[in-house]
Amino acid sequence: MALAGIIIGVVALAANAVTYSVILSGQSSSGPPSATSVFAGNPMTDDTALAQSEALPPSAYPSGFSAQGASSANASGGFFGGYTDAQVRALAACLGTPTANIDANPAESAGQRYQDQSGDNVSVNIEVYPTPEEAVADVTALASLRAPSCWLRFNPGLGAGIAKGIGSGATVGTTTAKALAIPAVGDRAAGVRMVVPIAYQGQ
Repeated sequence: MALAGIIIGVVALAANAVTYSVILSGQSSSGPPSATSVFAGNPMTDDTALAQSEALPPSAYPSGFSAQGASSANASGGFFGGYTDAQVRALAACLGTPTANIDANPAESAGQRYQDQSGDNVSVNIEVYPTPEEAVADVTALASLRAPSCWLRFNPGLGAGIAKGIGSGATVGTTTAKALAIPAVGDRAAGVRMVVPIAYQGQ
């Protein structure tokens, strides 16, 4: 399948940072919306295969990072993934962006998490959107000056969730977020850095 254009390359997640990106396919159709969600298109099989073909091989990760297994993969669905229709509308209103081209269920390849001995984590997700407009809408949302504050507003339990994964004795400080400057990738790049201070066993 040919690509009409690559908007961004990958999604990379670290212990205290999130950078985000999108890859675009211009040769498919999203199909009719699902019966349960206005914003969930029907990912095409070819688009899913394309997303999987763009995933990074293990050799592309830095030395010292080891794979944590398939169960560590976490699909994101793009900036608007994982929300109900009402939440998508509220998040778009928070950002000040229209909802016309939002796709919260793109074709996706969710990579497993890689971790080094210091506890830093990296994972890569690839999303393929059926139209340029949907890909642009997603990355434009992330590039919004309001994205950090809106993300915090709609993910209030993020820190607690991470602490729960660490185990008993972990305490969470105040989660903060701000725009993250990342190198230019493809046609457009945007990122948000989210910091979750966590103390565990006095450290």
